[in-house]
Amino acid sequence: MAITTNIVNSGLRAASLRISTSANNVANIESTSTPKNTGPYIPQDVVQISQEIGGTYAYVKDSGKRPISVFEPDHPDADSGGIVKKPNIAPAEELIKSQQASVSYRANLKVAEVYSDTQKVLLDIFV
Repeated sequence: MAITTNIVNSGLRAASLRISTSANNVANIESTSTPKNTGPYIPQDVVQISQEIGGTYAYVKDSGKRPISVFEPDHPDADSGGIVKKPNIAPAEELIKSQQASVSYRANLKVAEVYSDTQKVLLDIFV
């Protein structure tokens, strides 16, 4: 019982993290500077690892994608040559990631629903 619940809950958390990370990337698609002035926003990815006890562990890490250079001489963050460093984020790729995460979330909800229904049937049989 606890194993199924752990698997479902970890899957829901991982899918939720993937959706929010993708949304965060899209929201920062034009962010050319960070609050600490360390350069443009760095896109993030979610890494998911299977756990031996069942379920998954997910965490966020920088994607490693290098910023793209765009010529925008009037931009406040442009260097002396008019070049602005922007995050290397592909909106279509983020849309696909969020759709995949949404499907994963719904699948985990379905597992929880079927598990709950099965438990109810078993209780009806044994009570």
